[in-house]
Amino acid sequence: MENSIILGRILGLICFLFSFVLLINKELLVIFLKAHLSKQFLLISGFLFSAIGIAIVLLHDYWSFSSWRVLITILGLLFIIEGFFRLLFMNQTIRAIKSFNSIIAVKISLYLTLIIGFYLILITFFNI
Repeated sequence: MENSIILGRILGLICFLFSFVLLINKELLVIFLKAHLSKQFLLISGFLFSAIGIAIVLLHDYWSFSSWRVLITILGLLFIIEGFFRLLFMNQTIRAIKSFNSIIAVKISLYLTLIIGFYLILITFFNI
């Protein structure tokens, strides 16, 4: 099986399941948001985001915007950027999270992640 399909399935399932669980379980969403106020969490998640993003981009450097496969490369780049922001700007990230009290914006981003995950699942598992 080619890298695009494998990575698409993995990312699709992770994005869909992660956002779905956080959207239906408000208690878990609150725990998740509070965890972002910890420097330890930002350190570990920053390294993980960076490592996963680098692995995706190295394994899947695909830039044809006429195909769904570019979405995987873009997600890899976004993971790298997110990881480095968490590592380099921890205090600013914590300040931004504290001042960012809008649960609506968090839910919008979770719905967007849910849609991206569902799209990748449809494309990679069902060839739609």
